[in-house]
Amino acid sequence: MRYAPFSGSDLEFGEFSPSAIRLLIVPKLTIRGLSSELHRRLKRQAEANHRSLSEEVIVCLERALASGPVDPKRWLVEAAALRQRLALRPLSRARLRSARARGRAQSTRSHSAFR
Repeated sequence: MRYAPFSGSDLEFGEFSPSAIRLLIVPKLTIRGLSSELHRRLKRQAEANHRSLSEEVIVCLERALASGPVDPKRWLVEAAALRQRLALRPLSRARLRSARARGRAQSTRSHSAFR
């Protein structure tokens, strides 16, 4: 495969490889202050997904920014519609306390099995 240089100032790419073109036109990002723990986690995730560390960071950033900003009013309307569709009762303080108590009791029972 032949990779031709730019042809003058008109910026024709000729037969550059995709990676060479990416190096020429893609912005670069340096991340300072990255903890070694976060670096290890990213590296492990990249290996698990068969990606380079840079590719994994790009995927993480794209996922984080894909949904865009959340409109709280719209979100509440959608949550109310879902609650109505599922026929869920509103979550009162009493129901929340009861659920917490049941969860804690269940958690205590399961942890006592390991003592």
